[in-house]
Amino acid sequence: MNKRILHLLALLLFLGQMSTAQNNSLNFDGTNDFVQTTSPGITGNAARTVEAWVKTSWTGTQRIIVDWGVMSPNGSRYTFAMNNGGIRIEVGGNGVTGTIIGDGTWHHVAATYDNSLATNKHKLFVDGMMVAGSNLTVAANTAAGNIIIGRRNDGVNFWQGNIDDVRVWNVARTAADIAANMNTELTGTEANLIFYAKMDDDMASCDVVDCSPGQNHGTRIGGTLFSSDVPAGVTDADCAICMTNCNISTCSIAAITVSNISACNDNGTDMDPSDDTFTADVTVDFMGEPGTGTLDLSGDGTASVAVGSLTNCSHVFTGVVMSADGGTIDLTATFSANGGCTLNNSNAGIAPASCSNAIPPAGCSISDITAVNISACNNNGTPGISSDDTFTADVTVTFANAPATGTLNLSGDAVASVLVGSIGATSHTFSGLTMSANGTPIALTASFSADAACTLSDSNTGQAPSQCSVVIPPGSIPTMSEWGLILFALIIFTFSVVMGTQQQQRLALGGNFSADTRQSIPFDKALFYKVLPMVYFGIVVVFSSAIALFGYEMTTADIPGSLISGLVVTYLVHYVLGSSKPNK
Repeated sequence: MNKRILHLLALLLFLGQMSTAQNNSLNFDGTNDFVQTTSPGITGNAARTVEAWVKTSWTGTQRIIVDWGVMSPNGSRYTFAMNNGGIRIEVGGNGVTGTIIGDGTWHHVAATYDNSLATNKHKLFVDGMMVAGSNLTVAANTAAGNIIIGRRNDGVNFWQGNIDDVRVWNVARTAADIAANMNTELTGTEANLIFYAKMDDDMASCDVVDCSPGQNHGTRIGGTLFSSDVPAGVTDADCAICMTNCNISTCSIAAITVSNISACNDNGTDMDPSDDTFTADVTVDFMGEPGTGTLDLSGDGTASVAVGSLTNCSHVFTGVVMSADGGTIDLTATFSANGGCTLNNSNAGIAPASCSNAIPPAGCSISDITAVNISACNNNGTPGISSDDTFTADVTVTFANAPATGTLNLSGDAVASVLVGSIGATSHTFSGLTMSANGTPIALTASFSADAACTLSDSNTGQAPSQCSVVIPPGSIPTMSEWGLILFALIIFTFSVVMGTQQQQRLALGGNFSADTRQSIPFDKALFYKVLPMVYFGIVVVFSSAIALFGYEMTTADIPGSLISGLVVTYLVHYVLGSSKPNK
């Protein structure tokens, strides 16, 4: 009862996991556990090999690994076992025993029989090395005695421990053959393999799967449990035999092949290679497909089929349409209900080359930008302001293979744009473009908005006319330092006038100029403030006339310079006016 509960718990644990590749063994309790198969084994004196991985701590009387045949008559049973801890082959009660293996660790064991040999017809191997050999009589066993794993056919000597990867061959394999394959699981398609119990798929409907073409599956008796205790370093491999009477839960896709590749079809567009196609049949070989969902094909070709329509571990997608580009055919097959069950074949075949005759269109290019019909300078009614002097010109852009959409744009010294649908096949002229009359080369860039690489810049598409407004030469506009010189000159001049006037007055008085009549700096406040606004008004009139008549442009130095200079001029004028009054 306890064993059944453990078995149920193991089943529930598996159901809680995703269906992925497994690596298991079988655990036998030594009391009533064994596996009964439908395989008849090898009869008579035919050559044979039996292999298995085993793990046990038993060192007592006989324990069976693999057995087939019947008990009577004597010699009709072929038994591969362990006795007193040593590996043993036994026929008709006689046998040969080799190396001790009951040490609680995994060992690979094998037994071979080759009746053509003079000596050592029977050989025993442990971990790839021959450990014993002998000649024993082998008689034909009856068809009723099928292969049993873990028990003798008379119902005794049950195995205690684990058994994994049982293989039966109808040839006597060499030591090199055994050593080469013992650490790698087989696919079941190997020659001369007549029975192969991998013990991996613990949810198969056939219980213990025989992954050989014979499919003589086994049934666990006595509550034998699947176990995750397996030999270390053994490489997993999926069974590649299509199961006709067994559903296994480990899904795998073995191959994707392409056949019946048709010729290229241009689909009626001889000048368009982008829609050239071909058809092919795609065969997907698989095992253990899910019970629901679809088998999907993707990559260079796409197709899908419901899992319920699949039979015999293979499906052919007929007439799959793919692109005729002359490259390798890249395809992936996947079961929708199990994303991990997938296979990619990046070189499933070669697609036919394109059958359209189109020559790829040449790329867009702009070859020339020219400015023609350049007008004279126009001062735009401001002869004293040069910054608004302009001219007009026609600009012709020459191009090839213009894009079908977007605009042709002009930038630089002139800006313009036109829809591609309004331009000619090879050129377009922008008429009457207004540009600045500055006397320099005309720099322009032409580009297509739909193709950023299709552009051309020309820094000399023509020569702009010179400015036509009267321009005050550089240096004629006073700077702050120049206003300083003007102010200094005015002060010197004013001082000279004052001193000169006083000297004349002294001479007129016969050189007798008393302290009461001398003034260091004569100043008449009332007269000064009377003259001041007239001087500033005069300065305003001068600047206004210069701007209107000659296009004079004021600087930041003009206002402070004119204000200070106006004070000096006002003093000078007021002094002259004051000196001209008759003395009373």
